[in-house]
Amino acid sequence: MSVEEEKSEVLRRSIPFGRIAELASAPESTIWPTDISAYFGGRGVAADKARRIRAAAAKLIDLYDSVLVKPNWRSPENVRTALAKLAAVRANSATAPWQSRSAETPFAEGQQTSTARATLSGTHSLQQ
Repeated sequence: MSVEEEKSEVLRRSIPFGRIAELASAPESTIWPTDISAYFGGRGVAADKARRIRAAAAKLIDLYDSVLVKPNWRSPENVRTALAKLAAVRANSATAPWQSRSAETPFAEGQQTSTARATLSGTHSLQQ
C-alpha cells in the first residue's frame, strides 16, 4: 500500500495521528504526531520510524474494520484495551455455541450423532 493510500485509509476512518504516534513509539525512539504528518505528507522520515508508523496505522485500521463499536480514539487507554481484546479474540479458536469447548475432534464419518433417524424408522427402541 502506498503512503497516499495509507493516508486516505487513516483519514477516512478519522484515526488521530496522536494514536498512531503513541502506538508506533518505542522506548528508544519517540514518534510524535508531527512525524506522522511528515510521513503522510511525503517529507523525509527515518526508515525505522516509517516502518513503525506503517505497522501502527495498519493495526488501527484493522481494529477499526474488525469491531462493530468503535473505540474512543481520543482515549489512549481505550485504544490499548480494544487492541488487546481484539488480539485475545483472534488468539482463541472459535467454537459454535452448541459445541463443547472440550470437543477436540469432529464426528467420524458413519458415526451416529443422533438417534432420531433410527427412532423414526422404528429400528431404535426408546427403552435403551
